[in-house]
Amino acid sequence: GASTAVVLCQQGNFLGVANLGDSGFMVLRKGPRGMSIIVKSEEQQHSWNCPYQLTRLPKTLLNRFPKLQLDKARDCERYTVPIREGDLVIMFSDGLRDNLHDREVVSLVNRTLPPMCADLVGLLDR
Repeated sequence: GASTAVVLCQQGNFLGVANLGDSGFMVLRKGPRGMSIIVKSEEQQHSWNCPYQLTRLPKTLLNRFPKLQLDKARDCERYTVPIREGDLVIMFSDGLRDNLHDREVVSLVNRTLPPMCADLVGLLDR
């Protein structure tokens, strides 16, 4: 099988992210008109609809295609992102990116963030 991957680690006020393929992440921050995207990963594709993927093939199949170049974990894009209290981190599979534009994600977050979470990220007016 094969899979795209996104791995994230928070250390203090920084996120370290490794992303391979068309999975991804975005960081949203409160602005004057609600949340907005401050950083997001870019897709990695060899060609249209052919994302980078980690693949495990049986040796017998690999032997049949000796010139086959498989993507490796080291092919991932790496990000170091400074974050602040109240930032919202979204990690997603290709289904989100394939079906929603960034503005739609932001609109959904701004409309559906539960009041408790909205208070944590500073969206509730007091």
